[in-house]
Amino acid sequence: MKRHIVFALCLSSLAYAESKVLQGISFFSPRSQTIDMVRYQTGSHPYTHLYESTSFNGVFKVTPEYKRSYHAVRIAQALFGTDRLFISGSEVETRNPNAMLADYFGLSPSFQSEVCLNPHIKNFIFTLSGYFGFDNWIPGLYAAIHAPITWTKWDFKMEETIFNSGSGTQFPALYMDSVAVDPAYASFKDALVGNKTYGQMTNPLAFGKICGSQTKAGLSDLLLLLGYDVIATENGYAGFNIRLSAPTGTRPNSKYFFEPIIGNGKHWELGGGFSGKVLLWEADGLQELSLFADVNLTHLFKTRQTRSFDFCNNGF
Repeated sequence: MKRHIVFALCLSSLAYAESKVLQGISFFSPRSQTIDMVRYQTGSHPYTHLYESTSFNGVFKVTPEYKRSYHAVRIAQALFGTDRLFISGSEVETRNPNAMLADYFGLSPSFQSEVCLNPHIKNFIFTLSGYFGFDNWIPGLYAAIHAPITWTKWDFKMEETIFNSGSGTQFPALYMDSVAVDPAYASFKDALVGNKTYGQMTNPLAFGKICGSQTKAGLSDLLLLLGYDVIATENGYAGFNIRLSAPTGTRPNSKYFFEPIIGNGKHWELGGGFSGKVLLWEADGLQELSLFADVNLTHLFKTRQTRSFDFCNNGF
């Protein structure tokens, strides 16, 4: 008897080890679209941090930008630990140990398919920026504001190959209900749209749905800076700043899995930074090579978000 118990425990451990690959996170939040110091320096740096200025000065600029993600496999691995999912019903005798159980999604107990994940993120950003030098009051004192207007598109692309739709195979009595129940869906992609009920369900899927691409538009975090240049010479400057980020973006609500997010998730942000520049080479006043340095440290304050719950230590 003891040998049988030990053998069973060994099998359980092996099964867990094989299925451990299928684990990940239920919430994906990349860096805010507001954070991009290169965007803020480009085009405006000759007109900011002016040397030996004694009057008020400023510059206003508009910067269009396009960004997109390239490593779809890495995004999929962060969410699931893999970019390929296997879906199999409980009555499939040759179930892959890493397969998700089709029954849980309203698919037939004999259903079988393979899903390839190819998530993508695209951003169109239109940034309004202003710099104000208060050298008429205190030489080296300045303020800046950055307001990125953002349109973002998140697409959790899935390509599904169905090997067996399971048509004609019902859920047996006392499984989903007191009587036999017909499967609600014929594909995993349709099941994740979640617009049907089955068995004793009274409401369709309300959160974590996947319905193709999702888009959002709005003002990303509004970034405000107040700084002072400790060193200011003809060949460069160095100084420190206080930075405040107001959460003008969107608040995650988990209605959709891989939902589009604008900003940093509705966190107020406060911190400080160092900004500097040194001129390395110049020719005829028309060509120059400069080195810029920006180091920022901020704290994100608490906020409210709606997320899908998971057991952090146990994967799914």
